[in-house]
Amino acid sequence: MVEFLRRLSSATLSVVTVPQRRERRPMNRADALRLLQDGLSGITRWNAERASGQPIADLSGIQLSGVKLCHRDPTTRQRVAADLSDVRLVDARFDGADLSRVNLENADLSGASLTGARLTRARLVRATLARADLSNATLRGAGLRLADLWRTRCVEADLRDAVLAKSTLASTDLTGADLRGATLYEALAVRTNFLGAKLDRAYLRRCRFVGANLTNATIEGARVDGMTLDDLAGLPNAPSELRSGDRRISGDEARHFFHKEFSVELFLTERLTERELGAYHFHLDELHSRDSALGVAFVGCRSEADGTVLRFQVAIAMRSIERYLIYWLRFAGTRWQIGARRRRSSRLGSDRKRWLPWPARKPRSRPADGSLRAAWQPLSKDSIKRG
Repeated sequence: MVEFLRRLSSATLSVVTVPQRRERRPMNRADALRLLQDGLSGITRWNAERASGQPIADLSGIQLSGVKLCHRDPTTRQRVAADLSDVRLVDARFDGADLSRVNLENADLSGASLTGARLTRARLVRATLARADLSNATLRGAGLRLADLWRTRCVEADLRDAVLAKSTLASTDLTGADLRGATLYEALAVRTNFLGAKLDRAYLRRCRFVGANLTNATIEGARVDGMTLDDLAGLPNAPSELRSGDRRISGDEARHFFHKEFSVELFLTERLTERELGAYHFHLDELHSRDSALGVAFVGCRSEADGTVLRFQVAIAMRSIERYLIYWLRFAGTRWQIGARRRRSSRLGSDRKRWLPWPARKPRSRPADGSLRAAWQPLSKDSIKRG
């Protein structure tokens, strides 16, 4: 006991101060801008800060036009690209910037300007690009899976081999865009403008086109099995060959794949005679001889109530059929009503049917005796040419 007390009295007491753990503050905008503009060393430090869990401030509206965010390390001969995942970049400017291989996963680029930017093999999975401007941008091989491109402007953009699987292309402007070899698996294209776009060899399996404009688009060799087409605003150039699984679609089947089939019925309030029906056959043949109304075929008629129902097979856009019917009906001078039964082709999915009623039209000038036959009297070659 005495020995223990002697040792205790001779011992020295030292106090160790443990530093308090301070909460890391997010990197401010000035530091972020300095690092992103500082070349390879700046990008390396930026990625190190991100890897350590350093929070990033809101970079909305940041100006990085013409900046290069991907560099080759001369030591390792590997490319080093900035990690901008989960960063808020609303209304940021990247015009002419090099964002090749940059990680933009979950980034918010709403309203951002990327005109002429280079995003080759960039990672944009689940990125928000609503109202962004990607005109003339290069996104070759970019990953845009589950991306939101609502009202995004991609005019003349290079999207070759890009992956847009399950992405949202609502009101997206893809005029003249190059989508050759792109993957649009289960993508939703609502009122998307594909005017003059190149979709050759694109993977369109189970893709949904609703109200999309495909006017003058090319789609040779695309895979189209399970594809849904509804209310197309314009048709692409007729392809010579398409693919559906392991089967190749060619000939007339490929050329008419995007032509929706309609059964259109026209109800006239008065019954037509054989002479009047013959006059209409003559009128339709005359249109066909002038390469007009080629997608309209008169397939039959029937009497119903106090009128006549004319039935047509239509292979053109629904909005175009009315002008062909009015072209003839102005000679008839009778009240009419039209309804269309849309039938999906078996290659496009189920046999869903619906009616599209059109409002009744007011009659034009009627004959003095009130008969429909008298209204047909001017129906001749000369009167058709004048119309």
